[in-house]
Amino acid sequence: MNKISWIVTAAAAATALLVGFGAGWFGNQAYLRAQLSSAFEDVAADMDEAAPETPEDMEAMVEYEEDQDVVVSDNLPDPVPMGETASDGIWDITVSGVERADQVNGSYSNAVASDGWEFLILDVELTNASNGPQTPEIDGSEIMDAEGNRYAYHSDASFALDEDDAMYTEVNPNGTVDLRIPFEVEAGTEVTTALLSATWDSPQVAVSEIDEG
Repeated sequence: MNKISWIVTAAAAATALLVGFGAGWFGNQAYLRAQLSSAFEDVAADMDEAAPETPEDMEAMVEYEEDQDVVVSDNLPDPVPMGETASDGIWDITVSGVERADQVNGSYSNAVASDGWEFLILDVELTNASNGPQTPEIDGSEIMDAEGNRYAYHSDASFALDEDDAMYTEVNPNGTVDLRIPFEVEAGTEVTTALLSATWDSPQVAVSEIDEG
């Protein structure tokens, strides 16, 4: 074999080797890609099967949040007519009168309503319906106007009106005490309902109509 023939033969052999190596490498890469793709598909399928279903209560919560027409009720009892007795679960409470004033004066202090506002004062009789002594605590009492707005009792005016220290008197079972409970409202506000409680942990609210006629 002459030199030229040897070179041609060697070149052909090298080319064949490179072609074979390239084909094997690319074939191996294709095989690896196929294996990886199959593995990812299996993992995705397993995750879909393992994913927990949305709980029914969570679905209900989502539906509640999306429902813009849901109305939350206070679940208040129907109001009794003014002059009749309602209960907060501990005290029997009767609203016997109502009046309005720009200011209230007492032996210890006085209170003046804010500009454009006035005090609405309820005359209330409390009867201890529990089995033990109770001291009136009216902090949670409110009144409500015709549009459903609520107004808390006014502590300064209450202190001025408490001439007999009724707020500091321990009342025995079946005993009674009279209070004047003031609230500050915008002048002329139509107040329709009293939401009264005389103990900080009263189990319910005594609801009474307010009739200024």
